[in-house]
Amino acid sequence: MSGISQVVTNSEIGFGVSEGVSNLAKQDCDVIAVDSLEDLNSNKSISSLLKLASIVNEDRLVLPVVKIEARSSSDVLYKITSSSKINSDLIVNGLEVVILQKMISKLSEEKKEYYLSVSEIKSISRYVDLNKIMTALVDENILPSEQPWSEVKFFKSKGKSTEKIMIGEILRVSHAIRELLRGKVPLDKIEKQSKEEGTLTLREEAFFKAVQGLVSIDDVLGSK
Repeated sequence: MSGISQVVTNSEIGFGVSEGVSNLAKQDCDVIAVDSLEDLNSNKSISSLLKLASIVNEDRLVLPVVKIEARSSSDVLYKITSSSKINSDLIVNGLEVVILQKMISKLSEEKKEYYLSVSEIKSISRYVDLNKIMTALVDENILPSEQPWSEVKFFKSKGKSTEKIMIGEILRVSHAIRELLRGKVPLDKIEKQSKEEGTLTLREEAFFKAVQGLVSIDDVLGSK
């Protein structure tokens, strides 16, 4: 592809992610994407993150993919900036967006319409912010206007789906969140601020996709 360079890393020959990033940094790239950083506690991954952070602070867009167990996008950010091996100021100042991703089953071709009962709406409202989801659906023109959840059409799979779809929880690192990170506050305060700023959780994103007819409502109601 014209204008795109790819570098294959191989830690066995001493050319890992950190070396690859250093190599690309010399090429005046507008965007640098890193496929995967395995272990945040490993010295190699820490070195790579610090190199990425220094490039971000040179006004380049960097897209690292980090494999990490986390309950939310705020948790990912919290774990990265809380590591004793990382200069958190570089990350806090340079990071713009955190995306937590998950694969779930796609709605099968064989499907049937389904409408939520009053008890189901009450149950799911304990785990997701239905008002926030409704606002997002209207803002994205998925629904023409706000309406009762009992009137929103969902679908259930009649057959088994073999396809998967990616859902993502997107946290935009605002000034307020940066200040919380600098203040070393507990994770729950960062999550609270993120939600107040409109971040849809993974479960809320799955609910959003269910309204679009992309996933079965069963997968949303049954998810933890």
